[in-house]
Amino acid sequence: MSTALTPHLRTRRVSLRQGGHDVGRTVYRFLTAFGTTALGDPDVFARGITADVSALFTVHVGRDEDPVGFAMLQNLRTGRHVEVGIYTDAERTPLGAGAEATLLVVNYAFAALGVRKVWSVTTEHSSSDFGVAFADERREAVIPDHFWFQGRHWDAHWYSMERDSWSAEGAPFLERLTPRTGSQEVSP
Repeated sequence: MSTALTPHLRTRRVSLRQGGHDVGRTVYRFLTAFGTTALGDPDVFARGITADVSALFTVHVGRDEDPVGFAMLQNLRTGRHVEVGIYTDAERTPLGAGAEATLLVVNYAFAALGVRKVWSVTTEHSSSDFGVAFADERREAVIPDHFWFQGRHWDAHWYSMERDSWSAEGAPFLERLTPRTGSQEVSP
């Protein structure tokens, strides 16, 4: 039997804010700043980014209104698994804040979407940001030289987390990081 989870949207220093009308342009701006090319026309990209996206958030540190990144849940399938994508500006994101954002979005997937499995694909460039949410023992696959990014090839690393493991390990850790009152939770 699965434990009921609270869909937290913030820790004491990081918050996820559900995307507004301009979130597609925010995502485009972040991806191009990270060195991603071939995104095409910004307007077309902004309209298409929400296709097959179950939740899209901007990531904020402290009370700063300017986001340091974005997070999304996409490709929700009938097998009740969903893909997590999170992108933060390393120069503007304090150490550990990317991991906190990852904890929040993974927890949101289990709590609000009721999925059984969350998965993500990343490169070694950013896999250390996953922290407790996706530990090395949860790596399912590695495809060498799969992505071209920042002028070189990168290995693709697939990670996953099952709901029962999250409820036992990840959720209790996240609870210690969340404020006790006024946590701005949402109903699933």
